[in-house]
Amino acid sequence: MAGCGAKCGGGCCKDFSSKAERLPNLLSVEVTGDIFTKAVRNMTLRAAQRQVGMMTEDEYEAAKSKLVRWLVNAFSGENPHYEADLEWHTHGGLTDYLAETLNFHGHSPRQVLTHAATLFADDADNLAVEIIQRGGPDTPQARQAVSQLGGMWAQVFTGVPPEFT
Repeated sequence: MAGCGAKCGGGCCKDFSSKAERLPNLLSVEVTGDIFTKAVRNMTLRAAQRQVGMMTEDEYEAAKSKLVRWLVNAFSGENPHYEADLEWHTHGGLTDYLAETLNFHGHSPRQVLTHAATLFADDADNLAVEIIQRGGPDTPQARQAVSQLGGMWAQVFTGVPPEFT
């Protein structure tokens, strides 16, 4: 760019990249990690509410089911607030990867996504209960555990092999 000088009158040095804002991309480990980490934090808050009687067991389970449905919709490319990859999210790349990774073969793509999202929700639930029993979400250990779980599931849903972290 700096070397074009008088040859072209400087016209070739312009930035023609798109300035349009883009939606958060579900192929990004960071974006997906934020989704899963926030979900674990929210599950922990609900677990605390359940423990003190502000939420019933049925309400807690309904919220957990709603999370699973939200994740299935998002990672199948149906959430308009996120950018999904056509091949990965809607044409089977993710569900093929999940079926192989989770040894859940012979099911429809929706069933595979639901299974994976349910496994995540169960992990989030178990960690949330443990965090509440050990003193709450504001300890450094709790924050680290939430981040680690969110990051691990982000890797699963983006197809990043564990050995790359």
